[in-house]
Amino acid sequence: MSALKNTAHEHHQLIRATKRTSFTDRLDKNTHNSKELFNIIKELSNPNANSKSITPSQDLCNSLATFFHRKITDLHDRFGHQTQPTTTEPTTPAITLNAWTHISAEETKATMNSIHSGAPSDPCPHFIFNKADDIIAPHLQTIINSSFVSAAFPES
Repeated sequence: MSALKNTAHEHHQLIRATKRTSFTDRLDKNTHNSKELFNIIKELSNPNANSKSITPSQDLCNSLATFFHRKITDLHDRFGHQTQPTTTEPTTPAITLNAWTHISAEETKATMNSIHSGAPSDPCPHFIFNKADDIIAPHLQTIINSSFVSAAFPES
């Protein structure tokens, strides 16, 4: 996280230096053009205005891309490169839970969307989980229904 803060700090310093250089150059070039000088003063007095003269630094873009590439590579290295999912077929016990009716996709989505907050230890923030309900719900529904039918629940 500190690397991201350092990169953000460097980014802000670079922006300030670029703005300073840009405005100084524009002031020097327009010393005899009062209209342009007043436009520059207007831009300086309104810091929220979009400045057309400042373009993103290629070096800054490259450093951010390198930072995130390193983060992604680090995550890949931590989890290993698995080409096949590690799943096992559920065992069929002697008894089944026939009294349970299968849950529907709508019930699964409604339950997922009823989650309003998560725990800090959750691997995925609840709002991402809810936004991806169209993708996650069918798989979650299959796991739940299979668990009820087989009376076997996933180990992890």
